[in-house]
Amino acid sequence: MAALDDDLNLPIGLAVLREAMRADICPDEKRWLLLDADLVLGLDLDLTWSKEPHSAQTAEDDPEIVQIMAAREAARAAGDYARADALREQLRAMGVEVVDEPGGRSRPART
Repeated sequence: MAALDDDLNLPIGLAVLREAMRADICPDEKRWLLLDADLVLGLDLDLTWSKEPHSAQTAEDDPEIVQIMAAREAARAAGDYARADALREQLRAMGVEVVDEPGGRSRPART
């Protein structure tokens, strides 16, 4: 907090937060430290903990998500980028973020 009080010295403040996240302290304590800092930073990190998104592993095992991912890859391969974007938004609404990789492949990731 001292770094932030010092003319909002964000680089030092973020470095201290990063060190705190690497420290050997209880995960719940880390969470509260981040949420306290977020009151100043305004990143709405509290919303991250209030959601329960699909994990990347769960997403890969879900037949509906696998089907949508395949349809999106097919749309991208065919150059139908509007459809591919619509399918990406559908996945995002389901809590799955899509990461595009080199070579035209995509994979689900945690949001």
